[in-house]
Amino acid sequence: MSASGVSIVAQTAPRHINLDSTIGAVLLGTFFGLILYGFGLHQTYRYARLYPNDSWFIKSLVVVIAILESLHSSMNIHTCYYYLVTNYFNPVVLPKRGPWSISFLPACASAIMVVSQVFFARRVYLIGPRYRFVVALAVFCLVGEFAFSLAASIEAFVSYSLLCFCN
Repeated sequence: MSASGVSIVAQTAPRHINLDSTIGAVLLGTFFGLILYGFGLHQTYRYARLYPNDSWFIKSLVVVIAILESLHSSMNIHTCYYYLVTNYFNPVVLPKRGPWSISFLPACASAIMVVSQVFFARRVYLIGPRYRFVVALAVFCLVGEFAFSLAASIEAFVSYSLLCFCN
């Protein structure tokens, strides 16, 4: 590259872009989340070894949570890779629509919460018939929470820019 090419890049490049509070926070959150993901996988392994006689319902909840957590962690990694490796020092990408993985994150996180809370709702249901109203209320709230997060994912796919969420 010639000296004039370097000077053109130096003139057009922004002086300083502070990404500490945005992409830096996402990266640190992903690092911490991956540590917790490792703990979760270890717990899943120990559960499978220590409780082989649990009901198929509980075992399937554990497997579904492990799969959803793996999907969630991989989407976080993909988002970090997209912004920090693929589009390194490309500030034009920041206000545009993010990668597909960032659009799926609300639905995946909601699915994890719903599956986890179904376990607790079932436990309260098994306590006795006097708590059935509480379980019905909890399930109603779960359906609403899942619907709102699904709407957030659809909105993330439909909107062209991340700036649409600021208004």
